[in-house]
Amino acid sequence: TGVSFRQLVDGVGVGRDLSTSPLVQAVLALQSVDAGVPAFGGVAVERMDVPHRVSPFDLRLVATVDESGGDAGAGGLRGFLEFSTDVFEAGTAERLLGFWRCVLEELAFGDLDRLAGSVPMMGADERRVLLEEFGNAGGAAVELAGAGGLSLVGLFDCSCELFPDRVALSFGERELTYRELDAASRRVAHRLSVAGVGAGDMVGLWAGPGFELVIGMLAVLRVGAAYVPVSPELPTERAEHVLADSGAVVLLSAGRGWPEHPNVVLLEGWESGPLAPVVPVADDSAAYVIYTSGTTGSPKGVVIEHRNVVRLFTHGVKEYGLGPEDVWTLFHSYSFD
Repeated sequence: TGVSFRQLVDGVGVGRDLSTSPLVQAVLALQSVDAGVPAFGGVAVERMDVPHRVSPFDLRLVATVDESGGDAGAGGLRGFLEFSTDVFEAGTAERLLGFWRCVLEELAFGDLDRLAGSVPMMGADERRVLLEEFGNAGGAAVELAGAGGLSLVGLFDCSCELFPDRVALSFGERELTYRELDAASRRVAHRLSVAGVGAGDMVGLWAGPGFELVIGMLAVLRVGAAYVPVSPELPTERAEHVLADSGAVVLLSAGRGWPEHPNVVLLEGWESGPLAPVVPVADDSAAYVIYTSGTTGSPKGVVIEHRNVVRLFTHGVKEYGLGPEDVWTLFHSYSFD
């Protein structure tokens, strides 16, 4: 026995609104048809495009593969975007089409081995306009994040896209570019994924100042988890309390003598190995848990979300005029408040 669409809607429990679809707001339709015009004896046939004045969805993108070898050429792609004017302005719809076209061009003419999730949606011309408009290349990604709800991972990826070969991190005599730091964090993120770490998990981070600390932070964030910093300088009893109280499923360690934990992943060897795919992280996800000093009792953890930190960067750029030539130093405690 079949289930009617009306029964499906009633079963899901969504309200009926005749002005919109009850289950779907956005549709991407890819169809393959012969674009040729059928021939009928003695009858002239012409193909006509019928305009749509009412959209049943907020967005409907219809793409057709032209296999006839006509104007688009064999295998060409043509289509249209239909949108609700109550939801989107025409300029917004055109920009969405530009993003889609950029992705198609990157997939068609770029590196065939790259993951679709790592393909930039913004073309080189738009990136250049963005930088010139803001007049502050160092703050462009931060401003974009503050306006668009990006997570810390998304903010970092913007910087990687804008400045892949600039120095992202320096410690002692050694430096890492954004491209190198991105690859290192994705290698460690792959290990965390193999260890079963996923979105919403807590991961203890046992590392002192250095490359491993920042790589570990980014790696944890890349899998959608939150890191719980545990400084090697902390007393063992306090470190074990933090790991137990936070419910850390894994201890990501960059040194020796770490506190006891049943599931330990080592940070060493981040220079090589498979890369974890780039996955989106919501801006309201937990980024890290910072613990109080415990001077008035047992240390208590406070969960900080991605958007809280991004907001801090956004205001920092505006208030202090930070740019691409500025350097931030890590001089405060990263493991407790």
